[in-house]
Amino acid sequence: MDREIKRYLIGLKLISHLDRRINKVLEVFGSPDKVWHASVRELSESLSISKELAQEIAGQRQRIDLNEELKRLKDFDGELLSVFDTSYPQLLKEISSTPVFFVQGSLVKTYDYGVAIVGSRRASAYGKEFAFRLARQLSDLGVTVVSGVARGIDSAAHSGALQGAGGTIGVLGCGLDVIYPPENRQLYAEISRNGSLISEYALGAPPLPFNFPARNRIISGLSQGVVIVEELLLLPILLWIRGGM
Repeated sequence: MDREIKRYLIGLKLISHLDRRINKVLEVFGSPDKVWHASVRELSESLSISKELAQEIAGQRQRIDLNEELKRLKDFDGELLSVFDTSYPQLLKEISSTPVFFVQGSLVKTYDYGVAIVGSRRASAYGKEFAFRLARQLSDLGVTVVSGVARGIDSAAHSGALQGAGGTIGVLGCGLDVIYPPENRQLYAEISRNGSLISEYALGAPPLPFNFPARNRIISGLSQGVVIVEELLLLPILLWIRGGM
């Protein structure tokens, strides 16, 4: 993916009205640069939105410095991963997923087989130990463990997976530069160095409550299997996302 495409994709992700419908936007216009340079009339007619909303989008475009945003991501050791890249995970094409992600670490572009281990934030000591041991055993076999970098089971799974060759992928419900929960700062660093952190949210995006259920579809989408530890409520959600139930 060349630099120009990256610039425009970052811009689209920074405009909420376009980000929320980014699949349709790219389908209609064909390429991100055409969206970025579309007139107010083209935006309104092509996306079936009001002229007022199209004008608001055009105004937001003018206030975004694409080169500065690309530099900001690079300075943070992050990169863009999109459907325009050959390394975009095939599994993500099979779910309702954004075509654009912000990434630290290369594992998400090279891993072969992933298993998600997720569960309760208020896990028991036994549950966390189970998640840690299972993740380590899977990682020792070369399986990549995918989870959400949350408290409890997620953190234990990432920690266990980092002990083996398969490594781990952390899917965030906020921007790459937002540490949540704050006590996981060291875990963030270890995952970014030895695995991958991935987010559909731009830098600076806060950990809003509704981001986390949405994030679950990405965890599932990156995995061939899902293990739920001490959290029954997640089971129907993740199975539905994968087309199970």
